[in-house]
Amino acid sequence: IEYVTDYLNLIICYNKVSSDLVLINSIPKSNAYRINNLYLFSFFSSITFGLLLFIVIYIFYLKRIFNPINSLIENMGANIEYNLSYKFLYNKNDEIGILINSYNKMKSRINDLININYKTKIEQKELELKQLQNQINPHFIYNTLESIHMMAEINDDYETSIMAEYFGAIIRYSMNRKINTVKLKDEIAIIDNYIYLQKIRFDDLFTITNLISEDVLNCEIIKMIIQPLIENSINHGLSECSENGKIIIQSFVIDGNLILTISDNGIGMDEKTLKSLNDYINGKNEAFKGIALRNINKRLKLNYGNEYGLEVCSVKDKGTSISITLPYIINNN
Repeated sequence: IEYVTDYLNLIICYNKVSSDLVLINSIPKSNAYRINNLYLFSFFSSITFGLLLFIVIYIFYLKRIFNPINSLIENMGANIEYNLSYKFLYNKNDEIGILINSYNKMKSRINDLININYKTKIEQKELELKQLQNQINPHFIYNTLESIHMMAEINDDYETSIMAEYFGAIIRYSMNRKINTVKLKDEIAIIDNYIYLQKIRFDDLFTITNLISEDVLNCEIIKMIIQPLIENSINHGLSECSENGKIIIQSFVIDGNLILTISDNGIGMDEKTLKSLNDYINGKNEAFKGIALRNINKRLKLNYGNEYGLEVCSVKDKGTSISITLPYIINNN
């Protein structure tokens, strides 16, 4: 086969068709190129169509795989995580279905554990608290104290009358569980009643000086956090003082915090005992039996954050100071 071209035609010669015959075919170049272009167009069209079809199928399968996964991720991150009984629905029994079913089983198991270990314990604690509360009828206490108060007045025993009145006020204040926070001045009023009762009990063996600034009397504090600390100073700090015992209550505002201190000039404690006490207050040991200081510290942290709480400072034979740190919040209501 030979190819001969001129300007317009493509001439194809087929030699040795026979001994005496030579076949010559002349094709216009335009026709030859048109056929060639048609083949090329068909070839590339098929490639393009196949590629597009592959992309469509690929995207379809990607969506089929990732849509359930994305929905599962949204389910994990959404607010429904707080409702552990909610189940993510997926009806296909493929790998994604196995994953989702495992996730649903995990949530169900966690929900069961919470019900068993958390809710049950809370119900037990509430039941125990109600049982303790039912053992003491507060109205019976109030009525009895009021009867003592009235009988003392009738018999002109005014000191006993005042003691019954003040003690009744303290009981009402401490047993009112509907109120958790109060103004500082309300706490001080109850403390004054408590101090009056303690001075009668100890026959004025010590003095208690209140140096709380009037500027902080409207600050919001947790109820019943000062009185137990004064009681601690009386029963421990001044336990060996026969006279000239002193307790000073002070307030400071530092860096947006309200600092309340209860200081005494009692027996104090050495550094080892002091460190052990502060560790006990923060739940790091069980070296002491009393729970008042630890409970107050825990209440402060639960209400305001871990940066707040109690700290005890003391010097042997010099005295002890307990500091309460809480946020400086003014309550003008």
